[in-house]
Amino acid sequence: MRKQALVGRAASAALVTSAKGPRAWRMGIVKDLLADLRTATVAGQRFTIEKIVKIMEEETAAAGPELSEMQARGLVRALADLRVEEKRPSPHVDAFVIRAETMLWTLTSD
Repeated sequence: MRKQALVGRAASAALVTSAKGPRAWRMGIVKDLLADLRTATVAGQRFTIEKIVKIMEEETAAAGPELSEMQARGLVRALADLRVEEKRPSPHVDAFVIRAETMLWTLTSD
């Protein structure tokens, strides 16, 4: 419980200090989750994929005004592909990772 409070406080402090900082921090978390995805059990993969999709949905929505029309369309399509994998009983991890990494590249490019 104490750890959650500290993480919450740190996240809100990051939001105040920089618009890019929180995105970079969250995208770093997604990178770490993607790296661990291949070694997780199927249940662990499903749980991790659910968390990654949630973060990517939030970041895509937040980045909307900063994106070109082509980038926005690409992210919407990639997000739809992530949701398809999320719904599979046994997700195709490699396909999920490729799409998520493409989204990471788009969201973190300047």
